[in-house]
Amino acid sequence: MQKQTHGVDIAIVGGGIIGATLAYLLARQGVSCCVLERGLPGAGTAEASAGIVGPHFEREQPEALRALLLKSLRAYPWLIATLQDETPIDPSYHTWGELRLAFTAEQAQALRDHGQWLESLGFDVTWLDAAAVRADAPVVTEQVVGGLYLADAASMVVPRFVRSLLDAACRRGVTVLQQTPVLGFQTVGDRVIALQTGAAVLPVDQLVLAAGVETTALVRLLGSSVAIEPVRGQMVLLRTVPGVLRTILAGPAGGYVVPRTDGDIWAGPTKERGRWEQQPTVDGLVTCLSILNQLAPGLRPAIFAGTTVGLRPGAPPDGLPVIGRLPGWANVWIASGHEHLGVMLAPGTAELLVAALTGTETLAELSAFDPGRPAAWRNSEHGRAN
Repeated sequence: MQKQTHGVDIAIVGGGIIGATLAYLLARQGVSCCVLERGLPGAGTAEASAGIVGPHFEREQPEALRALLLKSLRAYPWLIATLQDETPIDPSYHTWGELRLAFTAEQAQALRDHGQWLESLGFDVTWLDAAAVRADAPVVTEQVVGGLYLADAASMVVPRFVRSLLDAACRRGVTVLQQTPVLGFQTVGDRVIALQTGAAVLPVDQLVLAAGVETTALVRLLGSSVAIEPVRGQMVLLRTVPGVLRTILAGPAGGYVVPRTDGDIWAGPTKERGRWEQQPTVDGLVTCLSILNQLAPGLRPAIFAGTTVGLRPGAPPDGLPVIGRLPGWANVWIASGHEHLGVMLAPGTAELLVAALTGTETLAELSAFDPGRPAAWRNSEHGRAN
């Protein structure tokens, strides 16, 4: 027999950056909630994230995604400031700025055009010639012809940020159950009424599945299927003294080199769709070191401190995350599929879900991310029709 525990208004399955941000914002609204994490909060994918926060807006992005990015960017300053007041766990958030590097005249022109577009959106951007780039970041390769500087870009240590959020949430009454996998659900009609763990049954009123790539397996337990698959990201960690690199570096092919306040530096990542293995590979190491060598060969004397591997929840074919009510269920919600934008989109995602879960707003903003849209959801073989 499993132990019957007291119920909560909202259970959040997943103690990563999405679940932790949601728990904290719900706690600020006085909502009773519980976070269930199968491992340790801040471990797993969070440990393999460079934690970049910045104006990662692209012309080809759907308008709904750009709006969600903007919502998150606007939320981060107050969120970080509030956490610094409420908890002793420092997320190591720092505004470095970001240099997007160009190595050819064509890349330089594309970056100039992109900079003008970002400027029209209100962002602080500056074009730097090769000499100015090298003056700002002496470790950069001599092959650089220029760079676009984004003044608003920052980074954090994501595991610390997650633990900071959960510590602040617990101080407001949230319960966090770590090393507590969800093994099943008790249902009545179209509602989940309780979660089954290895030691207890937890009655719930609302359920949010924010377990990254594991969301797929949880949805399957409910007879449904969601188009989220892993994107394995490998990174390397370098150890050096603080100040060797004072800005985030990004390359034209998507790689980046990111400083941390403790002097450590991230380089990578790989993007390996459909790969579930969580062990680092030689190919992954070569890719990450190639990115480092292309962008910042001046960092090669740094100490090699190791590798990390994270399984990011890949977005459905339309490139949008999955946020909203699971088709066929009255009280089950999903927040996953953010892929490499998980850090960037966490506050915006949480704000939308808080409004939906508490019924304070009717949110047309959620419609673009609807788990029931064709790109995101389909009936499984034994599933229910919507």
